[in-house]
Amino acid sequence: MIEKPRKIPLKLQKLEALLRRLPSNHPKRKEIEDEHAKTAAGYHGEKSLDYYLHFLPDNEYLILNDLRLPHKNHFFQIDTLLLSTRFHLIIEVKNFSGTLYFDPTFQQMIRISNETEEAFPDPILQVKLQRHQLFHWLNQNNCKPIPIETCVVITSPYTHLKTSAESGNQYQHVIHSANLPFTFESFEKKHQNSKISKRDLRDTADILIKQNHPYTFDALQRYHISTSEVMTGVICPDCCCLPMTKTFGKWKCSSCSASSKNAHLSALRDYSLLVNSTISNREARRFLHMGSRSAVTKLFHSMKLPYEGSYKGTRYHLSLK
Repeated sequence: MIEKPRKIPLKLQKLEALLRRLPSNHPKRKEIEDEHAKTAAGYHGEKSLDYYLHFLPDNEYLILNDLRLPHKNHFFQIDTLLLSTRFHLIIEVKNFSGTLYFDPTFQQMIRISNETEEAFPDPILQVKLQRHQLFHWLNQNNCKPIPIETCVVITSPYTHLKTSAESGNQYQHVIHSANLPFTFESFEKKHQNSKISKRDLRDTADILIKQNHPYTFDALQRYHISTSEVMTGVICPDCCCLPMTKTFGKWKCSSCSASSKNAHLSALRDYSLLVNSTISNREARRFLHMGSRSAVTKLFHSMKLPYEGSYKGTRYHLSLK
């Protein structure tokens, strides 16, 4: 049973909004595009894992995705955590193409692609650390002790996995996604008896969800971009040109002549992702290119946005949904 569904990362949403609203010749655009591609690949890799997780019996496993938990003065992240009464399983997801060589001597992963070699941290060390952190987290939160297993899943079936003969079996749980159901079977055979009750399992899941701290990401601050560099206006949903003009209750595109009643929703969502989760009437007029204060007030009332303050001090709360 999926207790914490996988959602589109907020970082990815903010990068997409930033790319929509940066000029094509902006000096930071290439850097942002590279980070967007990397973040999108990671998310799609994790998303592809969900198909294989559906093979698990709902009444035996609780699935929690994208956890970020406090540990001492820092946080640790887990891509996917499976809870059962017999054992817990940490799954670290990697979406790499080419050839991956796992070097046991220097404990690093080397990707070989297009005759280029690139070094990455060893994912086995990553999950070992996550296991250590989760063990202490469970203990600190008075959760009953239970074995914790780890697994690294390479989501692309075309990625070539290699290691040396000296590595022994330490990389036996670095697998492709299709092998995940069979890896579950090996863990189930290893842990045949329940260590905790169903009630304990539920309590653990509830605490994990309660203490989850989603990663915050300020896109403008990260790339040292000022709000003045962000292009304003309502973007046409058909041709992506901006700005659209509000006339007779509709947004009209001067480039392709398309019209829309709710194109402003995407614009306000971009504002909430990049600038602020609240907006004033004056700020909305500037960002949406609307001249009338009363027209903005009417628009926000039609959206039933929650607000605080009064008169010129009114601020409307924008939803990210």
